[in-house]
Amino acid sequence: AFRSYVNGDFRFRNGYCKSNPRKMVKVWAEKELKNLNRIRFAGVPAPAPVLLKLHVLVMEFIGHDGNAAPRLKDANIKSSRCPALYRECITLMWRIFRVARLVHGDLSEYNILYHEKHLYIIDVSQAVEHDHPHALEFLRKDCENVNEFFRKKGVAVLTLRELFDFVTDPYVTEETVEKRLDELQTLVENRPAGLTNAQQVDEEVFRQAFIPQSLDDVRIRSKMRLSRGYF
Repeated sequence: AFRSYVNGDFRFRNGYCKSNPRKMVKVWAEKELKNLNRIRFAGVPAPAPVLLKLHVLVMEFIGHDGNAAPRLKDANIKSSRCPALYRECITLMWRIFRVARLVHGDLSEYNILYHEKHLYIIDVSQAVEHDHPHALEFLRKDCENVNEFFRKKGVAVLTLRELFDFVTDPYVTEETVEKRLDELQTLVENRPAGLTNAQQVDEEVFRQAFIPQSLDDVRIRSKMRLSRGYF
């Protein structure tokens, strides 16, 4: 799992050494520090880094009176609050991708804290740049994890493709993001509960679909299809 995040990340071009585990952990901690600073600068609530020494990163404590904030998975949240938290969560995903220009790569209810009625993103050491060869695959999985958690909480969520497209949409900006979220919320509220058979098929197709990272990927994929007799 570790290799899938660091292979292809240019920030590891000099620091990744599989024969030296101690050096790997140190670089991993440095990556966590840099990623935390990037997402915080993008307006994403996350623990503030305090000190990095060798392979140990000390971060801000998120909690109250010595009690750590619970993970989203363990938080006691009223069902009426969940739709607003879903909107907050997908907004943070958009900020991480469009503003910080990162993909979390392991986002789920296990890596989100719930503190003072808001969400805090944690565990970002594995976050990757857009040009990582698996960035969009990681993002698709993040979308799937978030949708699955909130769907189980009774929230009318976007389809996997709709969420992925929202997060990656280059035309959504700081000035238009709330308007786009309102449009998507209206879309979800005005359709029948649950997915139709056609939507379920579309979800599964997109879940398994090849996502090109570049035009070169498209060309390679096209050549492979032609060599197999597909058009």
